[in-house]
Amino acid sequence: MQALSQTQSIVVYSAIGTAILGILSAILLRSQVVAQDTGTARMQELWTHIKTGTNEYLSSQLRMLLLLAIIGALLLAVSVLVIPPTAAAVERFGEQSARTWVAGGRAVTGILGALVAYLAAFLGTRLASESTVRVAAAARKGYFAALRVAYRSAIVTGILGVSLGLLSVAICLLIFGVAAPDVLIGFALGGSLAVLLLRVGGGVFTETTRLGTEQDLPAGEDDPQELATLSRAIGEQAGHTSGTGSDVFESVEIATVAALILGVGLGLVAADGSSFDPRYVLFPLIIRGMGILASLIGNMAVRTDERRRNALAAMSRGLYVAAFLELVGLAVASFFLMGNPTTNVVDWRPFLAVLTGVILALLLGRITEFFIATQYSPVKQLSRSSRSGPAANVLSGISLSFESSVWSVIVSGMAVLSAVFIYSNEPIATQAIAVFYGVALAGIGMLTLSGNITSMGVVGAVCQSASTIGLLSGIDKNARNVMDDLRATGATTTATTKGILTSASLVSVIALLGALLHTAGLLQMPSEQATFINLGAPLTLLAVLVGSVMSFLCASFVLRAITRASVTVSKETQRQMQATSTSETDTAIDYAHIIKVSTQAAQRELLGLAMVVVVLPILLGFWLGVAALSGFILGVLLSTFSMAFFQNNAGSAWQNTQRYIEDGNVGGKYSDAHTASVVGASIGDVLKNAAGSAVGVVVKMMTLIALLITPIVLVIHAAGGWSPVVIGVIAVCNVLLVTAIVLGRRDGAAATESRTRTGTARRV
Repeated sequence: MQALSQTQSIVVYSAIGTAILGILSAILLRSQVVAQDTGTARMQELWTHIKTGTNEYLSSQLRMLLLLAIIGALLLAVSVLVIPPTAAAVERFGEQSARTWVAGGRAVTGILGALVAYLAAFLGTRLASESTVRVAAAARKGYFAALRVAYRSAIVTGILGVSLGLLSVAICLLIFGVAAPDVLIGFALGGSLAVLLLRVGGGVFTETTRLGTEQDLPAGEDDPQELATLSRAIGEQAGHTSGTGSDVFESVEIATVAALILGVGLGLVAADGSSFDPRYVLFPLIIRGMGILASLIGNMAVRTDERRRNALAAMSRGLYVAAFLELVGLAVASFFLMGNPTTNVVDWRPFLAVLTGVILALLLGRITEFFIATQYSPVKQLSRSSRSGPAANVLSGISLSFESSVWSVIVSGMAVLSAVFIYSNEPIATQAIAVFYGVALAGIGMLTLSGNITSMGVVGAVCQSASTIGLLSGIDKNARNVMDDLRATGATTTATTKGILTSASLVSVIALLGALLHTAGLLQMPSEQATFINLGAPLTLLAVLVGSVMSFLCASFVLRAITRASVTVSKETQRQMQATSTSETDTAIDYAHIIKVSTQAAQRELLGLAMVVVVLPILLGFWLGVAALSGFILGVLLSTFSMAFFQNNAGSAWQNTQRYIEDGNVGGKYSDAHTASVVGASIGDVLKNAAGSAVGVVVKMMTLIALLITPIVLVIHAAGGWSPVVIGVIAVCNVLLVTAIVLGRRDGAAATESRTRTGTARRV
């Protein structure tokens, strides 16, 4: 980067060193996990099935991701060839070379973003599958022994993602300097491709595997139960662990890209207005580096004992310790690194924005926990309502989740409000940019402790699979109780993690919307105009309305996809079970093939949704212009995240209600209340694991595409708008959009009728 002082150069290289330290720590933690006991021969046999299925899932996803990444890289390179390079790129590389550097940089970082996101998810998921049998074996020794193995394996997913991402961003800053934000759009989009497959596709895969294998088959009771239970364990672990790791990676990178774009804008007008001030570009690196160090130390505080047996309190304590260390370290770094080079006055506003983000993340975690944990009144009330039957359970769960969504959105919105107050004294010329920059920093602050947050999310999937191994291997009652406790805690922490991720995604997309407006030159107006989108303009209002229904369209696509894909898996399951029952030899179930069929079915079903995500922003931008494109993203924001909060909290509350009743409350297992809770939990699983996760990913990817095409749209409409090329693009987009809707609306119910027999879901 240009014009870095010695101290500022140290910041960049320290970020690289911190990222490498995080990677080495993850390697050390992995070695500690794999050194643990793998239990009995029966445990190892079951674990082999889980490991084989997980590997097949990861391999299938990689093949598809490589294809998409190559196509995406070509499109990223072409995108910059049709418009002039940014002023920052010209300043960095010169007018003759800027276009080549940015085109090549976007293509390379696009592939790099996809591969880094996949690598973090791959390594974390592989270790999660390795740890399941070790957690089950450790449960025979005690509660903390099992928690320690589960949590250490989960840490690897969190630390690897943020460390690899920070390393990539820091190196990109060294190479591209002030042009790095333009190039890093490709990095974020590559990560979004991985998330589309691993989070959205993983959610469809998880529920497809569960629904496609949970059925009554004529081969006897034990084999179908083992098939359904093991397949569900593979689906939940592979889909959830890889999805969480890639989702955190993408959210952090999107917030970072927004902060860098806006930071360059602030840096170019700072000081005397003629020099570039790199402090605002470097500060996101400082935040992320401190977050890695704080997470590594905070994870050491995750301890409990056989008397307390409180994994939730232990993990929360680790998060709080990490948050405290992060803020202390960031305050010290701000004092030494954020001083104005001319006046030596320290700019504390970026630190305050991060402080707000950290506080809001912790607050949101507590709010989510209140609405979905079994020890609080909402789930207890939902359990009591289950006595009146499934309808009462479903209606009570919906009302609970509606209320929780309100508070979650309000807390998320406080990030914007705080940024307005923090930057209220900014000069009018840059106030709008500064406010959105503060929002971006708040988003990074919410995710700065990604190591802890991801660990809390992944540990639930690890304990679920370990509990399955324990159940099917017949471990003793005490060990079984340990696994049940950890699994219940993991369900709560998983939901809490999703709540924090959803909120951070909301804040990051708001910041990205600010970056879009800045790129379009709409923030370089007087403050009262720069922060205003004219909803009175009919075309802008139309775009807002279209954006506001995207969450409903997305959820519809995902739910239909699960229905259709589960039929394919169901047929394969029946084929294998019938072959096993009629064979005179000892024919084993081929779990890897079932997972392969499930993964490929999920990938096929993503096609329609992916087309909508890519085509709609391009269509609206080329047709209606940047103002309408911004309105569309605003409309998506209005509905998508409230829908995501609703589905996540509803699914978790219904799931924990079932477990609360099974623990002997409100009539206990096999009571009418329990039967009703099973219905609610069956609905909640699909909402939480698939539809709720999908809508947040979709809005982030749409916003990134909108940001990428904004310069192209500006050039097109400045030249008159309706050239033959523009008309052709609009026509192609319309055809693709209609095709996508037709694909998404294919009837899944008719296909479901082809199943020979369908039983109610069995739950462990």
